[in-house]
Amino acid sequence: MSKIWLLFGVGSILGALLYLHVPGGDSEQISPELGRGPTETIDLGETESWEDSCVASAFPRPRPLVRSSSSLKQVEVTFLNMPERIIEHKTPPKCRDEDDWMADKIGRPIASPTSVLLWRAVKVGHPHNGLLDPKKPMPEQTRSCMKAVPKILHFLWFCSPVPQHVVKRIVDFATMNPTYKVMILVDVPPNQSEVDLMNVPEVTRRPAGGIVVHYLSSYNNAFRTMEILMWMDNISHNPKHKHKCAGMSDVARLETLFHYGGIYMDTDFVADRPFADYGDLFRWPFVTHKVCGINVINSILSFDRKSAFLDFALNAFKENCLRFRNCMPEAGAGPPFIAMAILRFNSSDIALIGQQFFHDSRHQVVSHLTENSWGQR
Repeated sequence: MSKIWLLFGVGSILGALLYLHVPGGDSEQISPELGRGPTETIDLGETESWEDSCVASAFPRPRPLVRSSSSLKQVEVTFLNMPERIIEHKTPPKCRDEDDWMADKIGRPIASPTSVLLWRAVKVGHPHNGLLDPKKPMPEQTRSCMKAVPKILHFLWFCSPVPQHVVKRIVDFATMNPTYKVMILVDVPPNQSEVDLMNVPEVTRRPAGGIVVHYLSSYNNAFRTMEILMWMDNISHNPKHKHKCAGMSDVARLETLFHYGGIYMDTDFVADRPFADYGDLFRWPFVTHKVCGINVINSILSFDRKSAFLDFALNAFKENCLRFRNCMPEAGAGPPFIAMAILRFNSSDIALIGQQFFHDSRHQVVSHLTENSWGQR
């Protein structure tokens, strides 16, 4: 590992050693500091009228219990700094210091102050250096509020052609959510059989159009973490280094959501009912949680385009990786990092929904098969 970390030592050494092969061209040296660069956004059509409005102004705040319009299923929604909402929740809080909160496996309504949650997050070992240090002031944000989430579903698959069973699931999401645009980010072109499956008439004729396949290499100047992603990609081909494709996925989902906005899901989720069944709930940014808000699961999450939170989180990840040498799961951009970033950002406009409503088939907003898709990759 010491050889790997040489790449992250002095910036000048990194600039001299790390090269990216640009498809169709020569090798190009990557500078130690990769700027945000020009936006290379795929044209997804006209934006909706609320895009520049704060979500709290554009859509009513979700009730503590939001019921599906097509079933008796309901979702519990909590927010930081709103303890008064717990009265309407069916799940008891049980998040006091005297409770066994560290062993809790579900997402409960949050009544504790964020300062208490931050202390607990540090206690369980979440990263808390640099921008994530609770003792330091937060940097000034360029936007004062969270925006509404656009109707886009994001998936990604790295290090091999996307397999057919994954494409079938994405097609199911597309057909069940006909007004949502669907995008899949890849680094290897899909095989023709999978392309044909994506282009079946029931997908291409949707009001939101067909499935968009876009390539990681097209964001060289747009993803601020691209040099780290390319480093991960280079070492992913070495069998000594496991989980590097998972590490790429953790970072790329944040970059993609920052670039476009929308809902990201891992490819082992299964569509159960339309997101529109829950009214305007999923127009609000959300994450899923357990352990009384201390654990945030990054397998499904959503944010607005150019999200102030994601801007903070991506900067914190770059620092976490380049300065503190925490690049890979779980210490990199995985769940502990996301949990700490959510608590540090401390927005009352990001919904927290218990993981049981996405990972437990009894609740079925979507079902998570937990296939460990990335495995040793």
